[in-house]
Amino acid sequence: MSAWPKILSVIGAGILACADPLAPRSAEVGEFRLRLTTSPDIVARESSTSVRLVITNTTSDVALVGSGSSCLAHIGVFRDGVRQGGFPGTDDGCFTVLTGWEVSPGDSLVSQWLVGVPSGVRAGDYVVRVTFDNTTFPTLEQRLRVR
Repeated sequence: MSAWPKILSVIGAGILACADPLAPRSAEVGEFRLRLTTSPDIVARESSTSVRLVITNTTSDVALVGSGSSCLAHIGVFRDGVRQGGFPGTDDGCFTVLTGWEVSPGDSLVSQWLVGVPSGVRAGDYVVRVTFDNTTFPTLEQRLRVR
C-alpha cells in the first residue's frame, strides 16, 4: 500500500482545520445593511488596525437602532475561539442603559475602533468579532493576520 493516500489525507485534514468558519462580515437585517471592515487586515506587531462598523438604513423611512447599553456594539479579538486580552481598543466602557439611535433614510451609523496589536502576540490568524446587545443583529467577524 502506498503512503500517498495517508499523506494526502493528513494534508486535507490540515487544510480543513485551518479553514475555520467565520461569522459573516456583512448582513442584511430588516431595514438595515451591516458591514464590518478592518484596514489593514494584515498587520505587524506593535502596529494597529482600524475596525469600522457601518449600519445603513436601506428604507425610505427613519429607522431606530436600539441597544441595551450605551455602546452600539462590542469588539473583541479572538484566536482559536478564545478571546485574547491585551489588544488596546477592545475594552469598552459601556453603561447599562437602554439607548436608541435614529437613522434617516439612506444614512448610516458608524462605529470605529483603533485596535492595537501588542508586541507579545504570536504571529498568525486572529478574528475581530463585533457583537451587539440588540439581539436582532448577528455577530460579525473579520479575519486579521498578524505578521
